[in-house]
Amino acid sequence: MRVIAIGTNTDPYQPIEREWRIMRQILEVLHKANHPVAIVTKSSLITRDIDILSDMASKGLAKVGISVTTLDRKLARSMEPRASTPANVSKRSRH
Repeated sequence: MRVIAIGTNTDPYQPIEREWRIMRQILEVLHKANHPVAIVTKSSLITRDIDILSDMASKGLAKVGISVTTLDRKLARSMEPRASTPANVSKRSRH
């Protein structure tokens, strides 16, 4: 089975994801099917799905990469106003 890569062109955890939960639904389907996934995101919202991702990872089915453009909070806000700040991502990704 080939890995499905999500977030290679557009971050799957856009602000509207909080409401629509599309990524969560995708992960639920992949989890149920035991299908491998690799995710790249800048958003700390990924921690919302840690329950599914951690179970999949324990089976070698999930890998997550956190993309950080800069550690400078002010510059990060200027360049990517909707992305999580570097401190927020690193704080939440230590689960």
